[in-house]
Amino acid sequence: MNTIVVRILLCLLFGMLLLQCRQEPLTSPKQDEPRPSSPANPDTARFGGDIPRFFELAQPYPNPFNGSTTMTAAIPQESFILLVVQNPVGDVLNVLVAETLEAGYYSITWDGTNSQGKLLKEGYYFISMQAGSFLQSRLVKLER
Repeated sequence: MNTIVVRILLCLLFGMLLLQCRQEPLTSPKQDEPRPSSPANPDTARFGGDIPRFFELAQPYPNPFNGSTTMTAAIPQESFILLVVQNPVGDVLNVLVAETLEAGYYSITWDGTNSQGKLLKEGYYFISMQAGSFLQSRLVKLER
């Protein structure tokens, strides 16, 4: 079997296993509230007045995407958040967030680039969020 097909199948299997490890679902964030930008990262915006009960990284949308994709992160308490983009092998290609965030819901956008700002090739990538012992990954497909 073609090695690319094998890698994609492994990537999809790995992604499904990670999705099964997620915690109890959260209530939907309030979409009609203003989204002020975070001073540390303009692609990270806090919104909604509610405080989530659990950590969660929602499925990015649109997915598959061409251009950029956006995901919501639920942070129940002030925590150091690490949100990274990885290839199927696990190499970190871009760090989207690496800072302490207050409790709340955050909207994070990824534009399909690596840490040097270069466009990545079409393919499957993992977006992973870590906060203390919490770790959750989402699989996205970048199309060009």
